[in-house]
Amino acid sequence: MPNGCMDLSGIWRFCLDPHGTGEQAGWFKGDLSDRVQLPGTTDTNHRGDRNDAVERGRLTRRYPYWGAAWYQRSVEIPEAWRGKSLALRLERVQWRSELWIDDYHVGAQDSLSTPHAYRIGPLTPGTHRLTLRVDNRMQVDVGKWACALTEETQTAWNGVLGDMTLTVLEPVRIEGLQIYPDAETRSLRIQGQLHNDGQPAQHHQIRFQARLLREGEPVAASAILSVSPREALQSFSQRLTFDGDIRPWDEFDPALYALTAELLDSAGTVLQTVETSFGFRTLDSDGKHLRMNGRRVFLRGNVDGGLFPLTGHAPMDRTAWLAYFQTILDYGMNHVRFHSWCPPEAAFRVADELGIMLQVEAPMWRPHGDISPHPDVCAFIRAETERILDSYGNHPSFCFFALGNELGTGKDSFLLETIRWCLQTDPRRFYSTTMRPYEPDQPDDFFQTAGVNGIPVRGEGRIGITRPDTLHDYEAPLEHVDKPIIAHENGQFASYPDFAERRHYTGVLEARHYAAFEVDLKQQGLAHHHETFPGTSGRLSAQLYKEELETAFRSPSMSGFQILGLTDMQGWGTATIGILNALGESKGFISPEAWRRFCGPVVPLARFEKHVWTSDETLKVRFEASCYTPENYLPVAPVWRLVDDGGHAVATERLDSATLIAGGVSALGVAEIPLNQILAPRAYTLQVVLDEHHDN
Repeated sequence: MPNGCMDLSGIWRFCLDPHGTGEQAGWFKGDLSDRVQLPGTTDTNHRGDRNDAVERGRLTRRYPYWGAAWYQRSVEIPEAWRGKSLALRLERVQWRSELWIDDYHVGAQDSLSTPHAYRIGPLTPGTHRLTLRVDNRMQVDVGKWACALTEETQTAWNGVLGDMTLTVLEPVRIEGLQIYPDAETRSLRIQGQLHNDGQPAQHHQIRFQARLLREGEPVAASAILSVSPREALQSFSQRLTFDGDIRPWDEFDPALYALTAELLDSAGTVLQTVETSFGFRTLDSDGKHLRMNGRRVFLRGNVDGGLFPLTGHAPMDRTAWLAYFQTILDYGMNHVRFHSWCPPEAAFRVADELGIMLQVEAPMWRPHGDISPHPDVCAFIRAETERILDSYGNHPSFCFFALGNELGTGKDSFLLETIRWCLQTDPRRFYSTTMRPYEPDQPDDFFQTAGVNGIPVRGEGRIGITRPDTLHDYEAPLEHVDKPIIAHENGQFASYPDFAERRHYTGVLEARHYAAFEVDLKQQGLAHHHETFPGTSGRLSAQLYKEELETAFRSPSMSGFQILGLTDMQGWGTATIGILNALGESKGFISPEAWRRFCGPVVPLARFEKHVWTSDETLKVRFEASCYTPENYLPVAPVWRLVDDGGHAVATERLDSATLIAGGVSALGVAEIPLNQILAPRAYTLQVVLDEHHDN
């Protein structure tokens, strides 16, 4: 680390405080006796009460703990830091933290989504005692199911995660750098604040430089801003204009730029360098169609409930998020919704690089009643919203934001006021109050609605598989909609649990409920089916997901879906609804390659009136393709095949060559297949091949 930064990760002194007596007893005045590893949690350090219960509706914590816990270590302040202000940064804490330096109480922080940052005055060189009190109990009632802290998925862990640093602060410094790219004018609006810790007003300069974030790329835009900070906090603004063309950021070309801001004193000495990345992307809609950079976008999304069974908390490192998002890409998806929680900085950085569009949510799920009558909840969520936008707002992957999950009708005055504030303050993304049915004349940029539970869109029709054919779509209920509609949590097709999977849960959470299900199966006299139930039910689940997603792709008035889910949820009931288990491992039901055939930028489609036919009938099929590619037009040479369960084609035909128009559904032709030519009563698969890259 730089000379002005001290890494605080390692062994800390520790003590649990279940009765909350530590502060009154002055624990910060002496050395605590136990030892734990930070970053980490009470669970990962095996502190808390050993839990031997079996919880049938969710995974079980081995060492649960709710209450205050104290973390303490000594720090050695070097002589070079004499007289300099310091900052303590704790990347993620659950939930309320308080800080003492020696016997002095510095303050408290309560964010669930952004770093806890403490400003500390100058410390004399030598040894000082740093003490943290962390309380993971619910500080305000954001709802016991909010995925940021629920026992159903992520767990209400107690501890500190991610970077833990003590840093020297320059007396005059840049903070809060925000970038507002404008692709149309090839320019940036840069905003920030200059902090002055009591220094006399002097002439300073801020030198800005921007370039494409790729090795060897030259500076593409630069400017110098003269400032003379007289006040403790002074805002500044600067515009940078690029001389040449810029590369927009999207899922197909996630072009990232870097901005460097250098603070120079009157002698030209660089006092501070701030670097951040950004992307040029324009998010808007042409009525009901979501657009990015002027092109229609279809979100192929997964819902993430924050379930990380080995640790009980979200990963904080690049490697883990790279593996996570690569799985998303492997299954043809371009979008993740973080259900009532916000991921850490590493997740945004990797999503930026890979072109994955993220929906972040404030940590709230209060399904009953209004929010406005609860001023403590309102104050926390408003502050948390501001912190999330300030901390992660420069990331181009941060495309969508909602105030929480399923917050009633979304018409609560606090929700509406806060969303209007977001829209006016930071237009870099789309905003929604919450999941709710579409209604005209509401401030939301988009609506998440009509999920698997059949919630109607404006009272007309339902989103979810309702008929045993492939003719239906969601165009009728969306006819009068004038804003983008994202299907909310559609899917939820469960498979039978694989009892052998429980041995993989080697971390802080155990799948003890699987043993209970195994007992149930024996009592029903079905134990001999325990090896076949998962596979047969899983293949049905995969087929139902295919039907669900194809129906969405047949609906050009939709802007996407957020399935629940690609992975098991293992909360609010066992919820083995994924193609992958809760550890992100394949269950063997369907390969990523097969899944991508019906989940990708181009999806071949076939409409026919039923799935079961007799040999004296003629199968009538209308072929189509959904297309959301970077090219406006995509030439194809489609072929259909009828294949038996042995993989042999019993009928095939080439359709006329066609051109797919990006941003919707294109017709490919029709076929009539006399089934009396097919003698065997067996299962057949209708395949459509557009070219060597697109088949279904």
